[in-house]
Order: sequence, then structure tokens, then C-alpha cells
Amino acid sequence: MESPRRRNVQPTRAEASCCSGTEVSGVTVESQHRPFRTLLRLYRGRRTRGEFGLPARSSRGTSTKVAGLRQGDVDWLLDLGFGVYQRIESGTQRPSVETFVRITDLLGFSEQHVRIAQLDLFGTEPPATAGAPSGRWQEMVDSHGEMAIAIDADGEIVAANSAFLEMAASAHQPAPQNWWRWTLLDQTARDNWLPLWEVAWAPRLLTDFMLASVRHPASGPLAAIRQAVRDDPMTQHILVADSGIGGQALPVRHRQWGTGRVQPLLAVATAATLITLPFIPDDHDAGLNASA
Repeated sequence: MESPRRRNVQPTRAEASCCSGTEVSGVTVESQHRPFRTLLRLYRGRRTRGEFGLPARSSRGTSTKVAGLRQGDVDWLLDLGFGVYQRIESGTQRPSVETFVRITDLLGFSEQHVRIAQLDLFGTEPPATAGAPSGRWQEMVDSHGEMAIAIDADGEIVAANSAFLEMAASAHQPAPQNWWRWTLLDQTARDNWLPLWEVAWAPRLLTDFMLASVRHPASGPLAAIRQAVRDDPMTQHILVADSGIGGQALPVRHRQWGTGRVQPLLAVATAATLITLPFIPDDHDAGLNASA
């Protein structure tokens, strides 16, 4: 039997009861010790048989029609076999990854709840879903006195504050458009703004880029950059580091602030990553004003 495709059904208020009679009104703090099982009951309680083309059933011993989706209905809709879903919901059987995806798709789990359920069940997170970053990212980076940018899933710089642009751009050098292209492939960045690029920056950047590529395997821009990195005579022979740039003290040269170090801080959100580059000046060089 074919797995039904997800319907565009907006969930109603969770007032329905699951078949055990337990009220399903939300996820409480007390229930969070078993998030996946709690979410199964929550979402099944929101669904009705009619949404899947099934008639309402008679309540046991009465003529009252009950519209709620039963555990056995999930078995039938997904062709799981008798009692399989009940064992999964009760926690006595662990579903395969394929069955997990089919169940959460059928019941209409939100993206955030899929992440919670997968972490609870398998200890891993699903790949992040790329989306359009909010226009508020510019306000966010502008609120930082340190260099700060926001990049989307493809590495495109969607917001950059003046402190970053004072380093990376000038009248003769356009502002970088893509973080990965600028840090990994731009010769001006390598030579002028990221000192010791080959030994300090590149190995850690390549580790972070590898993570971004795995998170977003369908990204065309990342695939193109990956090929450019393979073809570039400087990057193609550099080995990745054990960790990325986050928290590392890395040398940098700033047009206005001179030479020093930055300790990058990365905050990953759903649609964008905030990269902050706190600057620590070198004591012996507080005022280099580069003209490149």
C-alpha cells in the first residue's frame, strides 16, 4: 500500500483525546522526558479520520460517532502491520528511520517537532531546511560594535555591519557577496586581511565549509564552491582541521584597526548563521591603515 502524501491540513486546537482517554492539549514540562511519544499522542489527537478519507467510527457501547484517528488507523494508512504503531507510541518498539519519517509526515509534525523527535529517538538532528532569512538580520549585525555578518544556507552574506565592511571592502574592492568564496578563494582576502591564511584560516574554514555542505546537500552554490575549492591550486592540497573557526584565536588585519586577532563566534539559526568576529589588537600595531 502506498504511503499517503502529506495533506495541507491545518491542525485544529488540540482538544481531541487519544484512544486511552488522556486529554491531549499540549506538551507539558512533565511530559518532556519522552518527547517523541508525547508528540505522537499530541499530533494523532489533532487528526481526524475524515482527513484521510476514513469514516467516523462508533464509540464503544454507544451510537456516538467519534472522528479521532486511532492507533490502528495509522497502521492501516501506512501499511505497518497490526499493532506496530501502538507499540511505537507506547515506547515498546523503536521505529526505523523510514518508518519515523512516514509517521511524522502523516501526522503533520512541525519542522521543530521533527527535530525534537529525531534527537530524542536517534540522537541526531535532521538537515536544516534552507529558508529566506529575515530582513531583521541587518539590524542585528548593526547592533554589534565588533565585526559581524549574517550568511544564509548558501554562504551568501545577507547582512554585514560597517566594522566588517571597513575591513573587507573599499572604493577599489567591492564588498564580498559570499562568505565561503571570500574566505576560501578570494586572493585579496588571503593576502591582505586573513594573515597566515594557509595554516591558520584555511584548514578550519574547510572544516566549517564541509559541515555547511552536509547540512545543505542540495545547495547548488555550495556545490559550485566545492568544485572551485577542488580546482584551486592553493586549497586543493590543504587538509581540514579537527575543528572550525569558532572560538579560535586567528590573525587578522583590519583597514582601520590594524593587525590583531579575532575569536569568531557562530550562532546558527534556521535560515541564517550569525558570525561575530571580536577583535583583539596587537599591542605593537594599533593603527595600521591598509590601502589595498
